[in-house]
Amino acid sequence: MDDEDGYTKYEAHVMKRPYVTEKWQDDETEASAYLVIDSLKNGAAGGGTRMRKGGSKQEALFLAKAMDVKFRLSGPEIGGAKSVIDFSPDDDRAEGVLSRYFRSIARHLRSYYGTAGDLGVRDETVSRLLREELDIRHPQEGILRGHLNPDETSLRKILSQLGYGVGLQVPFENNPAGPFTVETMITGYGIARSLHHFYAAIGDSLAGKRVIVEGFGVVGGPAAYYLARAGARIVGILTLGETDDLKRWALDERGLDVSDLLLHSNAGRLTDDFPQGINPDPFLNARGDIFIPAATSHTINRERINQLCENEISVIACGANSPFYVDFESHDSDLRAILRDAVALQREADERFSVIADFIANCGTARLFAYLMQEGVPIDCETIFTDVDKKIGGAVAEVIGEAGARFGLLGCAYDLYLPDVAAVARAL
Repeated sequence: MDDEDGYTKYEAHVMKRPYVTEKWQDDETEASAYLVIDSLKNGAAGGGTRMRKGGSKQEALFLAKAMDVKFRLSGPEIGGAKSVIDFSPDDDRAEGVLSRYFRSIARHLRSYYGTAGDLGVRDETVSRLLREELDIRHPQEGILRGHLNPDETSLRKILSQLGYGVGLQVPFENNPAGPFTVETMITGYGIARSLHHFYAAIGDSLAGKRVIVEGFGVVGGPAAYYLARAGARIVGILTLGETDDLKRWALDERGLDVSDLLLHSNAGRLTDDFPQGINPDPFLNARGDIFIPAATSHTINRERINQLCENEISVIACGANSPFYVDFESHDSDLRAILRDAVALQREADERFSVIADFIANCGTARLFAYLMQEGVPIDCETIFTDVDKKIGGAVAEVIGEAGARFGLLGCAYDLYLPDVAAVARAL
């Protein structure tokens, strides 16, 4: 497989005009937001709602495009979307902003758009606001109505399955009744299993592999937990500190006690027992075999690529959506120029690391929802986790088999899971 084909498909995919692009301006604060629905495939689209200071239309676009690819793999067979709110989630007014934004897009949420929590927005907050203020019983209800168009009896049954399945408590090492649910653990589990399947495909295993995890929330934390259970050593973790400009980290070459860290962390943040600073150089210089970017999007720039190589990293499992840096500012919103630089960076990473694509490694939650939208399926932790493992394992095996090597995996994944350029051109 020539990875030129994969990246050509990716460029055409990003350049295709989205189905919906809407800007919202709050009338009570300085907050603004963008909803991008990349495509309305089979009557619906899905993608989370994130809130961060500096969020932009281009960010929403790239993330919606990533969700579109993810659904091609994980199901359901719908289009991708994303909501990005430009506001600090730490501001006391944040929930009010989120509530008013949801009211502004209510027609989409009721008809064909399903959402969830994302960076800066908790799943339970989304569920509560949609239920209390819009009488939307589950954040995925729009997908059910647009994609499946069930009668009221079937709708209630599927909504019940969704609510029950995502809330199942996951047995936790040394704490069987721990506070962890399927919804909070499934994405990290999928990342760990993607790495298991990667190493199995090349005749190796996770045993003893050194893992560096950037971000310790509902993606990075569970990923570290399941990797440690599989025999890997989590040698470095980075989280936010007391303020957004500070970072806190934990390091141990022998392997950190991830179970203990998860049980005692505060909303994915390490306690003040660990060092904190503006420049987390000890973490950035930690040596390992695997790097998991799981904090936010667009953190891996060229400098970080060089640093990871120096630190002996050979595998990147993309825990965050769109983890590679995209320069949204220097090209005056020229999407083609922005995309050109973004693709060049991804190509470089693809040549220097084994990159497990975000739409494969972190599709656990999307697959969870797809599974629970099927009427009559068994709903228990073991069956759900097995279904996610099977989906991710099959994709990893397909990409490695097609690539025939440890490198070029990202370009190969694009080639396998994106439509051909001619099909995209017909959709323009």
